[in-house]
Amino acid sequence: MKLGEVGPLGASGRDGRGEGAAGRDGRDGRNGCDGRDGRDGRDGRGEGAAGRDGRDGRDGRDGRVSADGAAIELRPATADDAEAVAEIWHRGWYDGHLGHVPDALVAVRTRASFGARARRRVGDTVVAVVGGEVAGFVMAVGDEVEQVYVSASHRGTAVAGVLLAEAERLVAARGHAWAWLAVVAGNARARRFYERSGWANEGPFEYSAATEAGPIVVQVLRYVKRVAGVR
Repeated sequence: MKLGEVGPLGASGRDGRGEGAAGRDGRDGRNGCDGRDGRDGRDGRGEGAAGRDGRDGRDGRDGRVSADGAAIELRPATADDAEAVAEIWHRGWYDGHLGHVPDALVAVRTRASFGARARRRVGDTVVAVVGGEVAGFVMAVGDEVEQVYVSASHRGTAVAGVLLAEAERLVAARGHAWAWLAVVAGNARARRFYERSGWANEGPFEYSAATEAGPIVVQVLRYVKRVAGVR
């Protein structure tokens, strides 16, 4: 969350759910600040990032309007979106995580690694489109908001809020009363965004991020929000 100018939102993400704090709703607290790339074919936990606020954005599917007056469309990602998603993810991850995670993890989070993960995760991805271009994306699986990222040019607009609200809606639609995500403690901008959006910090835990060189332990914070009834 676990993502220029605006710090990414560090939401968590799969590609290996790891050791985690026990969660509500039967969750096993899989968390992640960074993401495994692994076990169940998902990837990149906890590297979520979105742009600034966007607090008023909700669902977006019916053409909500961004801060600059452009309509925001939400739709399932396609294979053609993978390159744009990878670019946003790569830049956002570095903006929100550099200096807050071990150097060893930074070393393996290359541009190529984000491209591969974006292609693998197309089926889990919802994109926000503004003016015909991908402006951001979200990944939510089960009760976890794994990734929330906004492109640099759309940070400070309603896109981030629209995407986060969509992730909350997806978790609720799956029958979960609570949603959770992970964010690195040093990503203050992301933490403020989540807190303004009604998320609560449950405290720190360690996430063991799997890499080809072996697991790397990352310190993260677990945020939760009640989403029962969200439509």
